[in-house]
Amino acid sequence: MREINIINPAAGKGDAVKFAALDGERMSYLTKFAGDAEIYVYEACIKDPSVHFFVYGGDGTVNEVVNGIMAAGAQNDAMLSVIPVGTGNDLIRCFNGPKTVRLLDVIQYNDRYALNMLNVGFDCAAALRANQLKEKTFVSGGFAYIAGVMGALFSDYGKQLAITLEDHNGVSHSFAGEYLLCAIANGRFYGGGFEAAPAAHYNDGLLDFVLVKKVSKSYFLKMVSSYKNGKHIDAATGQVAPRFQHVLENFKCRKITMEGLDTVCADGEVHPTTSLSVSILPKQIQLLI
Repeated sequence: MREINIINPAAGKGDAVKFAALDGERMSYLTKFAGDAEIYVYEACIKDPSVHFFVYGGDGTVNEVVNGIMAAGAQNDAMLSVIPVGTGNDLIRCFNGPKTVRLLDVIQYNDRYALNMLNVGFDCAAALRANQLKEKTFVSGGFAYIAGVMGALFSDYGKQLAITLEDHNGVSHSFAGEYLLCAIANGRFYGGGFEAAPAAHYNDGLLDFVLVKKVSKSYFLKMVSSYKNGKHIDAATGQVAPRFQHVLENFKCRKITMEGLDTVCADGEVHPTTSLSVSILPKQIQLLI
């Protein structure tokens, strides 16, 4: 199996290049622009899908590599390792214990893929502000996201959404109204450590769907600490904490459709879209970590 370093030179304010230099025996590719990793990985997999990619970057770079692997149909042959030198590094927060190969589910949304989480509404606005801060300042990681949260809080928020989902029992549920945020999760964390989906598991064949109604700013400030620390949902049962049951929904599901969007945040990167069709693809990506 060929081994290739995929290096985002902007990740970690240049730390990706420094760390990758320690693995000088491998072939290395430095990305040149947003989306470049996806193009390179796709072409490498088309030529020979038996490749082990070592990703030096954050969740956005990992997302590009996953999209390249999936677009090439190389998920049964290619392997992925992540060296967390980005600013969020939320995907790998889900893993501990001995180094081993894990088969990860993949979120398919419209014609794209995500490995960790999709975010809509307030979370998406906060991520956009955080990304802008990271580009223009030395603020990074969770600090940038918290700053993004505060900036989004003091602007207009709340989105009119129409949502239909199929839960893990095949039962359909519909929601329509004004909502603060929605998270569609394969992993548990985003935003540099916010545990939005405490009951999510990376290869259970299900999406974790978290929906929060629009609440007042004062109530949001009371809620945000619990939301950050994963106290809004019981990790073992998936039950919403009693004090949040009037504002929060949580489901294990297989399919979701959503209308009324203008953007979606996929693995920390914000993209324009007006609607979503989301499903889970079980055990697609081989992750050695």
